[in-house]
Amino acid sequence: MCWFDVGGGHDHFCCAARDELPATRFDGLDLSESIDEAKRRGWVDHAYRGLFPDIAPSIAGAYDTVSMSHYLEHTLDPRRELAAARVALAPGGSLFIEVPDPEFRLGRMLGRLWLPWFQPQHLHLLSAANLERLLREHGFTPVAWQRGDAHQNTDLVFAAWILLDRIAPSPHLPWRWGGTAAQVRRAVVWTLGVPLILGGALADRVLDPFFRRAKCSNAYRVLARRDG
Repeated sequence: MCWFDVGGGHDHFCCAARDELPATRFDGLDLSESIDEAKRRGWVDHAYRGLFPDIAPSIAGAYDTVSMSHYLEHTLDPRRELAAARVALAPGGSLFIEVPDPEFRLGRMLGRLWLPWFQPQHLHLLSAANLERLLREHGFTPVAWQRGDAHQNTDLVFAAWILLDRIAPSPHLPWRWGGTAAQVRRAVVWTLGVPLILGGALADRVLDPFFRRAKCSNAYRVLARRDG
């Protein structure tokens, strides 16, 4: 089996997946030199650097599986990425996608403090309904959805972190330099804020099993089959 991981960075995913699928060829793509490092370490068999829609024609029909884990939300045009996945996959091949869930209620309650909003890096946050519509438009049939198990228990600890960073941002950035007073302010705020961060981490761990059992999570996964 041939597997293509898109936007994998250092591709720890492929490194871990090899233990489960030792006979599979894993190739990876990323814009950064991290994918070259993945090749050097033997975590991927072949490394591609560039944009998926540009590379897809050169690997048309070559793969049984394409994976996009927390990748699609970073792209300029998810439609082009799905079209590229269809090109890269052999007929009947599988497309695996994991993305943040913009309908997650805790995320909506946290508002700008919810990490997955992550502006300006996250350009698109697709609801499951919208992603299903785009998949079908591009010749894919969803065969399995997963919530709960896709949850990452980091919402409240990062909300605390973002809050403290807004109250006392780093004074070392050129556009924020505020001298000694700003450095002291940051040191005091972050020292006093340690219990808030620890409390957030604890609350995330406590809530995690409830979200998983309720199949309600800050991310979701879908496995889709390429038609035709």
